[in-house]
Amino acid sequence: MTMAPKSNVPHVMPPIIPRNSLILVGDGQKALFLRNRGSAQRIDLVVERILEQENPATREQGTDRPGRSIASVGLGKLRKAFHPEVLERIAAEIPKELTSHPVSEIGKLIAA
Repeated sequence: MTMAPKSNVPHVMPPIIPRNSLILVGDGQKALFLRNRGSAQRIDLVVERILEQENPATREQGTDRPGRSIASVGLGKLRKAFHPEVLERIAAEIPKELTSHPVSEIGKLIAA
């Protein structure tokens, strides 16, 4: 009998997103603040706020201008900037690139 090798990767369950949860979807240029107006079973995300940082092409930034912004802050650096009370309220982190998706698709993607 042949047995499949055991995976070292734990099975990750989709996060439970209760009604009224605030969800931050962000990268180095864009942050979407979304609110779940649905239930944990039927996610219905609505946009509360969008923050965008302009980052022109390198050729458009002259040598006398400040340098390019960092493409991604990285979760570790971002966590260090959070107040301890904020860290206590983070329920889940989803390592997916979501900022390029329409809001209507983000709920489906984070529930998958």
